Order: sequence, then C-alpha cells, then structure tokens
Amino acid sequence: MTASDFARLAKSLGVADHYRHAAGHSVEIDTGIRRRLTAALGFPAGTPDEVIDGLRRLNQRTWQHALPAVQVHRQSGGPIEVPIRGQVETNSKHATLTLRLQGGEEQVWRAELDRLPVVATATVEGRRFACRRLPIPGALPPGYHRLSVESDPRPMSLIVAPQTGYLPPHLAVGGRAWGLSLQLFGLRSGSNWGHGSFSDLAAAAKATGAAGGGFVGVNPLHALFPVRPNRRCPYAPSSRRFLNPLYLDPTALPEFARCAMAGRRVDRPGFQERLVRLRAAGMIDYPAAAALIWPILEALHLEFRKNRSAADDADFRRFVDHAGEALLDYARFEALTEHFAGGQPEEAGIGWQHWPAAFRQPRSPAVAALAAERAQRVELHQFLQWRLDGQLAAAAAAGAAMPVGLYRDLAVGFDHDGSEAWTEQATVMSGVSVGCPPDLRNPLGQDWGVAGYSPLALEESGYAPFIAVLRANMRHAGALRIDHAFQIARLYLVPHGEPPTRGSYLRYPMDDLLGIVALESRQNRCMVIAEDLGTIPDGFREAAMASQALSYRIIHRERAPDDGYLPAAGYPERAAVSLGTHDQATLAGFWLARDIATRLRLELYPTAAAAEAAPVARDRDRRLLLEALGLAAHPPEVLTDPDGRPSEVLVTAAHRFLAETPCRMVIVNPDDLAGALDQVNLPHTIDQYPNWRRRCPATIPALLEHPAIRMLTEIFETRRCQEEPPSRATRPAQPIA
Repeated sequence: MTASDFARLAKSLGVADHYRHAAGHSVEIDTGIRRRLTAALGFPAGTPDEVIDGLRRLNQRTWQHALPAVQVHRQSGGPIEVPIRGQVETNSKHATLTLRLQGGEEQVWRAELDRLPVVATATVEGRRFACRRLPIPGALPPGYHRLSVESDPRPMSLIVAPQTGYLPPHLAVGGRAWGLSLQLFGLRSGSNWGHGSFSDLAAAAKATGAAGGGFVGVNPLHALFPVRPNRRCPYAPSSRRFLNPLYLDPTALPEFARCAMAGRRVDRPGFQERLVRLRAAGMIDYPAAAALIWPILEALHLEFRKNRSAADDADFRRFVDHAGEALLDYARFEALTEHFAGGQPEEAGIGWQHWPAAFRQPRSPAVAALAAERAQRVELHQFLQWRLDGQLAAAAAAGAAMPVGLYRDLAVGFDHDGSEAWTEQATVMSGVSVGCPPDLRNPLGQDWGVAGYSPLALEESGYAPFIAVLRANMRHAGALRIDHAFQIARLYLVPHGEPPTRGSYLRYPMDDLLGIVALESRQNRCMVIAEDLGTIPDGFREAAMASQALSYRIIHRERAPDDGYLPAAGYPERAAVSLGTHDQATLAGFWLARDIATRLRLELYPTAAAAEAAPVARDRDRRLLLEALGLAAHPPEVLTDPDGRPSEVLVTAAHRFLAETPCRMVIVNPDDLAGALDQVNLPHTIDQYPNWRRRCPATIPALLEHPAIRMLTEIFETRRCQEEPPSRATRPAQPIA
C-alpha cells in the first residue's frame, strides 16, 4: 500500500483531505481522522491489506450488477439514459428489460447491447466488463420507477424528478408572507399540561391567520425518548419519522370525552395541583410533565381497546397498515426500551446497543417474541401515533386559510440510541457524529452528537430512508425547513472521542438528493426552506435556490463588505428572513449582551482575548444595527424601556426592516416580541444551560397585539395580490416543471 492508495480510497468514498475555513484559509485533515471516517463507512484502512481490499470491494461494487442501485434523472426534455454493465466475454448480445412505473404500468423491451455505445471498461478479478449507455424509450412521468434486467435479480430505482419544487400559489406569483416561528413545547395556554400541545398549535395557527399571517412554524416534532424525558433536544430525536407523544392533548381525544361522559376518571390524586404548578412554571419540567401525561395516555388507550367504535377501529387499522413496518418497528422499539429499562436510572444501560445481542436487530425472532408478549404496549405506541397524526391534521386545518400553513422543521440527524438508528442500522454510520467545523462564530467547532446516514448505503437502498423522512415531515405541512441543509451536499463528521476541531467532511450526492427533495416537495405540495447558515459548500446555495428552495437568512449574519449590516434591498427574493434562530440571542438578549454574559459565566470563549473582544464587538454591532434600521439619530430613551430592553419602537423597526427586504417569507420569533432575554438553546452546552426548557413569556394572542404585527399586516396587505389564492385545503397542485 502507498499513500496514494489510501488517498484514492478516501477520495472514492467522498472523505475530504482538506476544507476551506469560513475565514478563507485551507484546513488540512489529519490522515488518522480520515481513516476513522473510511472505517465508519465500512472500509477500514488501518493496514495495507485493508486499503487494497477496500479498493477491490469498491471496484466490485461498481461492476457486480447490470444496473446501478439508483439513478435520479432531473426532467429537462431530453432522453433518459442509464448505464448497463456486463461481461465482455459472454455470448449474450441482448437484454430484456422491464420498467414498472410508479402508477403500476409496465413496459418490456429488448435492447441490442452490441449497438449501444460503450462509455467505460474495467477488469474485475480477471474478467473484462463494459458499461454501455442504455436509452429508456418514451418520456417518463415524475416519480419512483423500477427498472430490471432479467439476468440480474436486483432492480434499479429510476427516480424522475422535476427541476423545481413546489411553491404555494401566492408565493409562486411573487406574493410574500409573514408568520410566527414557535417553540411548540414552550407555548403557554390555560389548557396544556405544562408542555405545548397540538391543540395549542391549532389555536396559534388560527389566531395567526386571523391576524394576517401566512404561516406558523414549529420546532422539529420528532419522537423523543418517553423513558428518558430529560432527553429533550428536538434536534437529537429518537426518530424523525414519528411524532413526540408529549404534543398530544388528551382532553381533545374522543376517548377522554367518553370517559368523562361515563364518569370514569383517568387522573390520579393530586393531579390538578401538579397541573397548576406545571402551567405556572417558567421552565418546563420534562420528567414531571411526562409523569403527569403518560398515565392518562395509557388509560385512554385502554378505553380505546375496550370501547372502540367500528369506525375508529377501521380508521386505526388503516393508519397502521399504511404506516407499515416502519411504525411496527418504532412501536416495538418503544416497548422493548420500556422492558429493558426496568427500574433503572434514566441513563443506565438502556440504549439498544446494551440490550442482549438477540434484541439488537429489529427482525430477530427474539424481538418478535418479546413484542408479542408485550403486544398491548406495542399497540399503545401505534395508537398514540394515530392520534398524534389526527391532532396535527387538525392543527393544519386550523391554519388552512393561510397561504402557506404549517411550517415544519426536519433535524439533520438522530440519536445513536434511538429508534431510527436501531431500525436503519444498515445505512447508519457508527463511531462518528455530525457537527460543524470551527468558524468565525464558533471557533471551537461543534459536535452535535447525532448520527447520520452513509451516502454509499443510501445509494444502495435507493435513498429509501431519506425519502421516508422527507415524506413523513412534509405530512400536514405547507413548508418544510431542512435544518443544516448542507447535509444534502456534505456532512462534517467528528470521530467519537475527538474534539470538534478534529473532524472531516464527507461528500453526499447533492444533485440526486436535491432532485428527490424537489420531487417530494411537488408530490406533497410542500415548499422547502434550506437552512444554509455556516460554512457554505461551493455551489450549494445556487443549486438549492435553482430548485426553488428558499434560502434562510439571519440579519446578524448578512453583512456588507465594510462589515455593516446588509441593506434590506441586498437580500435575495428566494429566501426566508428572520432576526435570529433558537441558537442565537433574542433581540433583547442581543441588545443587553445577555448571551455574552452567559458565555463569560460558563467560560465558553476559547481564549481570554476572545472573551475580552466580545463586548467590544457587541457595542459596534448595536451601533451598526441602529444605522441599518434608520434609528441612529434616536435618543436612547426612545429605543429602550426602563429595564433596558428594546422598546416597541426598536422592535417594530427591526421587523419593518425584515418586511422591506424582497424575501418571500418574513419569520417572526415570539421571543423578540415578548422581550425574552435568554435564547432557547445555547450551543456548546448540555446541562450548564436550560436548553429547550424555557417557556414563552406570553401567550400567542397577546403577542399578536404587538405593534410590529399590525405593521407587518398593513405592509403585506398593501402589497398582496388582488386575486386571493385558494386555501391550502382546496388549492390545486402545481404542474410539474
């Protein structure tokens, strides 16, 4: 083995040997780190023999089947061609092919192989192979099609994707919309159980629409960890395909109404007192909220089992059948987690990697046998997902008059201990976590601690897990934000045990994945926002925006060459714009440098010099922000309240700036309207800061009375197209481009 052999293996696998830092300089990647990434992809490279074997396996992988596992074709009006491979020495001069379209129609034809142009040749273990270019007869509709050759048992997934994704009619013709971005768990109401619910979401959607808003955004709604309620980060879920049961509103379920009518209590002594405390608290107590709601959910499931109507039973069975093995695996995982957790402390040995070996594979006989023993618990989790889906649909219907509707969020990864990692082991990389490299805002880099999919395994699966996750999160949504959308082009991976500074990038098939995003966007009538903050891969923004995905812009990050704030006119039209995100200071926190004080207290600055420079830079940024907002000449007493927080004048001016950009979507954070000082999540912390626990300081109806909201409504109503678009419930799908 030579250094060039390993370099060839790493390059073939998409493992980078360097990257460009956000400051512009090149960062070289340590060879040891690159070896750990190739091992995570299933290609150990610690010895010369392993490297040579890896190169041989890659070569075999390319030539062992007549057709590739998957090909994504972007519609352009031209013919579709696919590679077809075979041994040169065989006597076969033709191949019989069958194409099964997504709609079920079949085409069968015979291709004369010796008449097809050869595009590549190779020798594999002494046998000569040729790759030819095979044209597909006729035009294919967008969708997921299957192509097979009679001589090869493995079919090919032929995905035909549109050039662009979906936009709601109002935005497609140049309209714009403003809306709220909520942390649903933190919403306050007189009816929730110390944790926001889908009933709260429905009420917020209805109120926002009535106030003139066009959408309501929410944090990821992914399933977390019922047995470990302190695992509360929505961006490190157990499964991105299913929903968090804590978002259920038990009182809105028909089983609750039946129990109430029959006089059957589902609560326990002391319930009301605990509920009052949870509703009044400024921070969410996740274990207490879970302890309050789970016995109620279990009782309501029992009520369903005993007294279900024929209509409910049929609807439940349809839901379970449609969700198929994915839901069964998820429900079994939860039942097994409960079983193996027993009475142990929350974090003690209950990750599935610590289960007995016979239970670590979802399809094992041991899993099936134990799941059968715990069938009622398995059905409980299926029941909860059914009821969650219904309540989310109701929330979407409450906002159906808005031109966009619900705006969901898809996390970049999932917890190594969770359901998604257990069920998708064949495609999940082990030994590495997703993060981001050091940049100007995070000089230490970040390790998010979540797992990701292997691009090689994704291709072998026909991108099935990626498609399933997109489809699940576009359900009942008018828009989907893809968190850290660079995952479509590359991921920064940190080997376990290494600091975030010692990671490397792994390349993903961007064109294929963007095509699938566009196809799912069209098929689900759900627009896409690609969160593109951080170290941006070359060409990513241009490709994503060309696919009609909106860019995601934060005003503190958009700077002019002189480091001043970019003027409103300098923003792109195909973008969503906001004052900040859950990971950044609120407007009040920025103004009072609350985030800097917190970082100083927790010693999060990498050097003493960085800690000393931060307050100085904030003084400058406050001045630059006022200049951008046209408020530089205003006296301090006009800009701030007596407690030093931004006044209504400053808050309204900041949102007016957003409205004056040409961006299609203006995102309003309730915390900025309410004057919240502390941000929702502080990067680089776990227990040092109350991440994902803070409640919204005010109710949504109260916040919608803010002068900034009235200003936004007036501006957007003035510019609104004369012809009102149909509601999301009745609007026709866009034609495929």
